[in-house]
Amino acid sequence: MKKLNLSIVLKYIPFVVLYVISTSLRAQTIDEGLKLLEVEKYNAARKVFEDYVSKNSKKPEGYFNLGKLDVIEGKLDAAQETFQKGKSTDEDDATNIIGLGMVKLAKGDTAGAWKDFEEALDKTDKKNVDNLIYIAESYVLTDAKNYNRAIDLLNKAANKSKKNPRVYATLGDIYMKQSNGSQAISNYRTAIDYDKKYLKAYVGIAQIYIKIKNYEDAEYNIEKALKADSTYAPAYRVLAEYYYGKKQYDKGSENFRKYVQFSENTPDKQVRFATMLFLSNEYDEAIKLINQLASEGKNNDKLQHILAFCYFYKDNPQDGVPAFEKYFSMAKPNDVSATDYEYLGKLYAKGGNDSLAVQNYKKAISMDSTRSGDLYGEMATIDMKNKNWAAAADDFRKKETFTGKKLGAMEYFNLGQAYYKMNEFAKADSAFDQFIQQQPTIAQGYYWRALCNAQLDPESEKGLAKPFYEKYIQIASASPDPTKVKGGLVEAYSYLGYYYYLQNDYQNSIANWTEVSKLDPSNTQASEALKALKDPKSLKAQKDKKPTKK
Repeated sequence: MKKLNLSIVLKYIPFVVLYVISTSLRAQTIDEGLKLLEVEKYNAARKVFEDYVSKNSKKPEGYFNLGKLDVIEGKLDAAQETFQKGKSTDEDDATNIIGLGMVKLAKGDTAGAWKDFEEALDKTDKKNVDNLIYIAESYVLTDAKNYNRAIDLLNKAANKSKKNPRVYATLGDIYMKQSNGSQAISNYRTAIDYDKKYLKAYVGIAQIYIKIKNYEDAEYNIEKALKADSTYAPAYRVLAEYYYGKKQYDKGSENFRKYVQFSENTPDKQVRFATMLFLSNEYDEAIKLINQLASEGKNNDKLQHILAFCYFYKDNPQDGVPAFEKYFSMAKPNDVSATDYEYLGKLYAKGGNDSLAVQNYKKAISMDSTRSGDLYGEMATIDMKNKNWAAAADDFRKKETFTGKKLGAMEYFNLGQAYYKMNEFAKADSAFDQFIQQQPTIAQGYYWRALCNAQLDPESEKGLAKPFYEKYIQIASASPDPTKVKGGLVEAYSYLGYYYYLQNDYQNSIANWTEVSKLDPSNTQASEALKALKDPKSLKAQKDKKPTKK
């Protein structure tokens, strides 16, 4: 056996140690960046990858991870430039070619992307599974639709590296994209079998269970992830979604705070957090957050939109109206909806600006005719308040036409009053009849039908109002507060007293005028009627007198 030359060994030890250290540091740096990427600390991850590239400008892996981060953040032009630089460092390296294909995939050029992927596969060692996973991840990151190719590549990777949890977790992601929950869960569980601390897989399983409203199993998997790492941001994001799905918005916003705390406070997250606060009715907190962001120059149309609705639900037209107007100035025209104009109209109405309220309701109707029914109802209410009887009646009828349904009881009541004020007594009577059909035990419906029919029968000879006054008396007499119905009862008994007098039924006439006197002893009309009825000589004179009608 040849004797080892110790001097030669000692000569190369420094270089061996240096290589091992540099390789270890490189791996740790990339791994650190990937971990930050996983927990959505994108700015921190970018700094790590940029530092790595600046120190290792001839190494392709830094460019690939930096470019992938650009794709995640939607910076496709920057990503393409970064991948191109990475490719130039090593023409035989496949990763940045995959990156270029990823950009094409994101831009919808699936054929061009696959051409790049095939070129990368030609440069890939048969034992290398990373590149197969990178290509499959491209379909996850870009929402491309041809998932079967990604599945084929991952199955090949599984055959080469049978216990690689990343392969199965990526398969889970692909199947989730396909809405194949059972296959997604199966692959996520396989990933966990090979690595009990593969937290991404627990979160993936939980997301699927939330979608199918299996909250118990969702919670179990989230708890498993957080037990392994209480700072794992994606778990808090899914936990917030979990509580959101259960309509427990307060707990949802609480966990979204933790998600932001353990990840990174990006504009998209700010919008989502403000939305969560809004949904949990934490309007003051949402307003405070949005105004703070605006003061930092971070406001956008989505945040402004939420702000406007927060002011609406706080019944604050003073701040709500300008908030909506500012949103309209910031948003793209196609993003402004009929609902936005509707709620701006409601804010104007709350602030007493009826003309601008109606103007915005009409704008909403022009954009979405399905909102016509409710908005014509809103306009009718405004018209009733302003005594625009004809406009109110027209709005009520339009609501009925557009919805194809009967109005509500109070809407028919108001419609009847509008017609009555316009002296259209037959139409008013019809509207009050509809009110009675819906509210047969409410005395006022019969009272107003009596008024309408009294106007349709001004001499009271036909007695058109008689059955309605009688029904009114029947219901109103049982009122727990007689003072509220006294005036109506006096009027009803007066009408009946006069009607029976015209019919020469003096006995019933006296009975009804007597009821008037009981209710209102100072009523001169009743006292004169009773005096005349008891004195036949004055009956002729009494015939010329009629009860007062409204």
